[in-house]
Amino acid sequence: MIISKSINSDLLIKDPAQEVYAVQGDCYTREVILRLHANKIPWAPTKPVSVAIRYRKPDGTGGTYDTLPNGEKAWKLEGNSVSFLLAPQMLTVPGRVAVQVELLCNDSILASFPLYIVVTEDTSAGVVPSKDYFNWQQRLEDKLTERLAEAKKSGEFNGATGATPKLRIGTVTTLENDSSAFAEIRGSAEYPILDLYIPKGADAAIDSTLSVAGAAADAKSVGSALAGKASAGFGYGDVIKCYDWTANENNFNIKLSVIFNAMPDDCVKQVLCVDASVSSSLCTCTLTRASSTMGVLSGTDVRGFRRQKVFNGAWQPWEWENPPIQLGVEYRTTEHWGGKAVYTVLMDCGALPDGGAEKQIPTNISGISYIVRCAGVSSAGSSLPLDREGYGTISVMATPTEVILRSGADNASLGSWLSAYCQLWYVKD
Repeated sequence: MIISKSINSDLLIKDPAQEVYAVQGDCYTREVILRLHANKIPWAPTKPVSVAIRYRKPDGTGGTYDTLPNGEKAWKLEGNSVSFLLAPQMLTVPGRVAVQVELLCNDSILASFPLYIVVTEDTSAGVVPSKDYFNWQQRLEDKLTERLAEAKKSGEFNGATGATPKLRIGTVTTLENDSSAFAEIRGSAEYPILDLYIPKGADAAIDSTLSVAGAAADAKSVGSALAGKASAGFGYGDVIKCYDWTANENNFNIKLSVIFNAMPDDCVKQVLCVDASVSSSLCTCTLTRASSTMGVLSGTDVRGFRRQKVFNGAWQPWEWENPPIQLGVEYRTTEHWGGKAVYTVLMDCGALPDGGAEKQIPTNISGISYIVRCAGVSSAGSSLPLDREGYGTISVMATPTEVILRSGADNASLGSWLSAYCQLWYVKD
């Protein structure tokens, strides 16, 4: 419910102050539309502007606003017309309220000449209700007195205070389980008694199909299945050992499958193999022999490798704690660097370079992102880097794509009688 008053405001010519009338206490209902002119010609801003309304009340107080107390925007600009609602605070004091409209653009301010809101006094302010005129409150009181008199005369109500009831629980009766609960009240108004009728719960179902002997057998089988499992599903748990792969391959695979598949997420199982005939590895999710060889184990060699089951139930690749190291075979180790698994491989680098020369040998391994470390050894058993008298320093270094051998002295016969091997440790993308 908004009423509007339109007036002209010339920004170049100061016309006689114009007046808009309002009533003290009006709230969100009166709008002023200011049509802007410049020397009597309609004028509109050519750049984006914001608007603020400044006012001063007859009692000397005042303020500036662009938003109403209820959070709504107080103004609107369309062409050369600025419309704004009178804030409730402007209309609290009777008299002439001076108002200016300011157009703001960056640091520029353009204000209109003052106009006046004439606030007339609210006739109900400070009024004492007169007893000589119709009064709704008095009429209601008279009507209530009349109705009470009629009730007393009828004998239904004499105005006396009733007794305070003292309620107590009477009998509580149990009903069949398919009945509905209910209550009954008896006794007097001063001493009412409440009787309750409540259905019982349904009888529990008993499974009589399992005998005592059967329960004992089930308990024994469960205990056997849980025996040897890793506590709480973490750590290595029991170690699986294989002493004769050839004779017990099927049984061993079955045992591995049962134990590994029953393991919970986020745990690790270790496997130890001790036998000269163990020439294949456990590399696939089916835990059977695989085409990817992890190394031949000698009869006196004991090597551990493990596998981890992650949070989503998927098994990770096998990890070696002590790889058997066959030339050119890549092993995933139990070592980690930067949150990634570390792999290792032994490379044949061929003859060492002649003195003062350099040799690059391609790694031919895809996906290497970082070389953790490398170590070299000569065919004569000397570790590289080597500082050999007469030959200078023989060094080895590696990048994701190549191994680099260097000899620090000039000796043409050096590469003819010494060859080298290099072991890399690396992580993949």
